[in-house]
Amino acid sequence: MSVASNTTDEGQLAVAFQNLSNTDLPSVDTLLGIDMTIGHLPTPETTSRTLQAFQIRLRETDHTLRNLQKEHAELQQGWAGLDLVASEAEARNETLQQELSQARTDNTRLGAQLEHAQALQCRALPYSDKFRGGHKDWARFHTEMKGVFAFDADFFPTEQHKLMYLFSRLEGAARDSMSVYWTENGIALKSIDQAYDKLAALFVDPAYKHIAAQKVRDMQQCNREYIDYWSEFICEIHDTDFNETMKLYYLINGLSDRMIDALRSRVGWRGLSFDELHDLLLDVDSNLRIYDSITSANQRRDARDADFEAADTTSLDGGKLVNTSGEHVGTAALSLVNGRLTSEERQRRMAERLCLYCAGEGHQARTCPRRPANKNSAA
Repeated sequence: MSVASNTTDEGQLAVAFQNLSNTDLPSVDTLLGIDMTIGHLPTPETTSRTLQAFQIRLRETDHTLRNLQKEHAELQQGWAGLDLVASEAEARNETLQQELSQARTDNTRLGAQLEHAQALQCRALPYSDKFRGGHKDWARFHTEMKGVFAFDADFFPTEQHKLMYLFSRLEGAARDSMSVYWTENGIALKSIDQAYDKLAALFVDPAYKHIAAQKVRDMQQCNREYIDYWSEFICEIHDTDFNETMKLYYLINGLSDRMIDALRSRVGWRGLSFDELHDLLLDVDSNLRIYDSITSANQRRDARDADFEAADTTSLDGGKLVNTSGEHVGTAALSLVNGRLTSEERQRRMAERLCLYCAGEGHQARTCPRRPANKNSAA
């Protein structure tokens, strides 16, 4: 292209547009400005090539934009996937925390069980006779089992422990009859009472229920200790079909008058169950025996004091004895026999808390002010 004319120099245009073939294409204004710098307006050919170059640029920019949008969509999907992974990781973490907490709880429980087992190793397992079957042996075996489970509760913390021990004491017909409840997972019974019911149904004579019921109705404690009365009562009551109320009634009805009086002095005894009443009666009986022991010891001590005090009156002169008013009473009034108080007189003075030397009040014969001084002590 020349400066003086509007004709186009093809060589110059070719060189100019060859420079536009790179990836970094200039804008439309830049392309148009190339011809403007030559000093004249662009020709149609120049404008066409400029627009073509711009369209190429536009297509490349659009392609780049689509790629960026695709990458953005992929990144969003990746981000959503990361959110899902994070959520699953958080849920898994909570699950692991719960499992860890449960493991710690189980470890504590197992540790306590281990300590309990180690403590029990130092003690001997309770012993009881085995049960082969039969009505008479069942009453004994039943009572024995209840006693073992009551007094050695540490050995049997659960119902399965009790059932396992009970089944270990069965043999012969009793073991064969109950073997159907023995499984790989333990004893297929819910409680020890259920096992008692199964054995009773097998070995208790139905006709004996009437006999046992009559024995329970007629049973009395009398002068026996409560534990002896209870042992007989519990052996017979298991062979009856009495309910809880009837058991309570007949247990109390057979008590001695003394036990009933002591029971009535306790608060709340009427609302107790059969087993709770038995525990209360054991306590009542224990207190009564303690009272009897103290009373017996006091009586023996008083008897020794009375013999000692009466022995000091063997050398007394009956004429020198006086009554509580200080008056002379003489030998006949004092019931002296060979210088010694009679048993009746001694008992009377002891009951009235009188001195066995002078029949005075407020002191005993050892400290009686009217008693002559002992020669040995005076010396």
